[in-house]
This record gives sequence, C-alpha cells and structure tokens, in this order.
Amino acid sequence: MNISNRMKVTDKGLGFVGQGYPQLQSMGVSCCDEVTDKGLEFVGKGCPQLQSLIVSGYLQTTVKITDYVRECVGKGCRQLQSRNV
Repeated sequence: MNISNRMKVTDKGLGFVGQGYPQLQSMGVSCCDEVTDKGLEFVGKGCPQLQSLIVSGYLQTTVKITDYVRECVGKGCRQLQSRNV
C-alpha cells in the first residue's frame, strides 16, 4: 500500500489501516503532512505481517519519528526486512 503524497491522509486513517489490514506486507508513507508518529504507531501495532516500511520526505518539519515508534514497529512487525524511517 503506497499512500505517499496523499496530503489528506491522517493518523486516524492509519489507525484504520492498522485495524483493518493485519496482512499488509508493504507500506509507503512519504510526504503526508497530517501523519505523525501516532499514525505510524497504529501501523506498527496492527500490521504484524509488514515486511517493508518507507517513511521519508515529510514536508512539515514538526513531524518527528520517535524512538518509541521505531520500537513499536520493530516489535510489532517481526517480519520487517526493509525499513526507511
């Protein structure tokens, strides 16, 4: 699933992804201004089959990917092979 450059995607939307797509294997979330570390936490906790996660190119400088989110993704997505966070 690639939602890169989707300016209207929010943390709430990623919450739905985390709840509804536990079999998701690949996700790109780049240049989505309304996504914060909370949205990525939803994905990390709800998508255990995730193998690839690309997060880059945020336009807002206030978005920070915290160590906590990296930990959630690492623990929740045990099959992760490729990560650019």
